[in-house]
Amino acid sequence: MKFSIIISCFNQENFIRDAVDSALAQPYSSKEIIVVDDASRDGSVNILEKYGDKIHLIKFKDNQGPTAARNAGASLATGEFLVFLDGDDAFLPWALDTYQCIADSKKPKIILCRLLFFEGLIPLPQFFEFGQEIQFVEYDALIRKDRTFRCSASAIVIEHRLFDAVGGWTQNFFPSETDDLMVKLGSWIVLVRGEVPGGRLANDCGRNRFQTWQAGQRPTPRGKDRAAFHVREGQNKCG
Repeated sequence: MKFSIIISCFNQENFIRDAVDSALAQPYSSKEIIVVDDASRDGSVNILEKYGDKIHLIKFKDNQGPTAARNAGASLATGEFLVFLDGDDAFLPWALDTYQCIADSKKPKIILCRLLFFEGLIPLPQFFEFGQEIQFVEYDALIRKDRTFRCSASAIVIEHRLFDAVGGWTQNFFPSETDDLMVKLGSWIVLVRGEVPGGRLANDCGRNRFQTWQAGQRPTPRGKDRAAFHVREGQNKCG
C-alpha cells in the first residue's frame, strides 16, 4: 500500500461527503481510506456509514479532539505515506498521482502543499495543458525551508515510519498541533514542496480552500478563488 488517506471528522455533515467522495475518486489504486469520526453529534456518522466497506470507519464514543482522531487513523494505516485530510477538505482529482510521481522520483520524507481559498460551492478546476510538468522546491532538511507555509493538517504528506518516529500528533495541542509537528520534523530529510497549487479543498469558517500539488501549469482562478499563489521560475521539475 502506497498511501493511507486519513480523514478526521467532527460535526461536519455539510462537508464530509465531499471529503470522502474526493478520496474515493482518486484514480490512484494503491490507497486506503480511513475515516475517524470524533463523536459527532450531527448527521456525519449516518453519512459515513452509508459508504460501507469502501472506507474503514472508526467511531469514537467520546470527543477526543482532532489530534487523537488523526493518530487513531494513523495507528491502523498500512500505507508507506500518510495523507491527512480534515473532514471539511477535499482532494483535487490528481492529488495522489502527483504525490506518487514526487515520492518515486525524489524519495522525500515529507511533502508540504499549498492551499487555495474560495467561497461557495467547490469550483471545477480549469487548467491549460494540464499534466505536462510538476514544479517543486526541494530541501535537504525541513528546517532549511525558506518559503512560507501555511500550517494545516491537510497540507502535509509524511512517510509513515517518520511519523511514528517523532511520536505522531501531540495530544491536546490544538490549534497549534501542526506547528508542533513541524518542529518535531525540523531536522529530518528530505522535504519537497509544491510551488504550483492543486490537491485538496477545505472549509474554514465559511471559506473553502483547495490544497496540494498540481501537475500542469497555472490554473485560471474563479471568483473568490483568486488566492495568492504563483509559479516560481527555475524550479526543479518532475514529469
